Amino acid sequence: MHQIKSPRPADGLTAAQQVTLRETGMLVSHRQAVQYLRDETRLQARAAEAAQLHRVLPSSISDTSKPASRFEQRLTDFGVLDPQHDEPDTETLSDDIERVMRLSPGTRLSTRLWRTGLRIGIAALLVAGAAALVATQAHAQAQAADTLGVHTVSWHDRDGYNNVNPGLMYRHGATGLTVGAYCNSESRSARFPDAPRCRLSTYAGMHWDWTLRPGLTVGATAGVLTGYSRASAMPFVIPSVRIGDHVRVLYAPAADPKGATVVSLVLETEF
Repeated sequence: MHQIKSPRPADGLTAAQQVTLRETGMLVSHRQAVQYLRDETRLQARAAEAAQLHRVLPSSISDTSKPASRFEQRLTDFGVLDPQHDEPDTETLSDDIERVMRLSPGTRLSTRLWRTGLRIGIAALLVAGAAALVATQAHAQAQAADTLGVHTVSWHDRDGYNNVNPGLMYRHGATGLTVGAYCNSESRSARFPDAPRCRLSTYAGMHWDWTLRPGLTVGATAGVLTGYSRASAMPFVIPSVRIGDHVRVLYAPAADPKGATVVSLVLETEF
């Protein structure tokens, strides 16, 4: 059963129906209520049969059952649920349920419109928030200086990779356009003994920064990367954290199950 707020008086319900909804705080659909009463009818019929076989009054059986819920009690008060009636007329029950519990078509339409409006409002807030974030970032980048970075060392979560990765990076402050090159992790090492001492990787893409507080900035770079054995060119998205004005830590998750996750250190300066 669905719990909803009691409808307003203007929804077309009688005063008695409004009292019922206000006191119970719940409402059921016509189909659910009919099924509920049919199940109750079967149980009552079985209890009556047992009472007749054992010569026990039905009232004594019902006294030992669990207490009626507030919803059952309200149905009983309206004459829809009669604990002493073994075989109620299903059609009459259907009419009684509609009389007591059914909302008017206008109320159902207003409920649907309200739910649709709520979803549209939430979506609009999310879109507006994203647009404001992008606008703020664009304004900040328009005032940002260009950046020169130096790739230094890295750490891999698997052994055998090259952890010395010298290289250079340039980022245009106003647009976030970023290009760079470095000696990648597949340079000569225990895992790649026949590779050149510097297997060069190049990349180009866009970079975004969000300042959380002075001295702490999170960023992301998306673009295309070359120089690895798995593919001549690969798309990438790499998050990063800048600590202070000159230290940036990059995090690159493994590109495939056989690869390695990398944490890399880049030193930056603005000019």
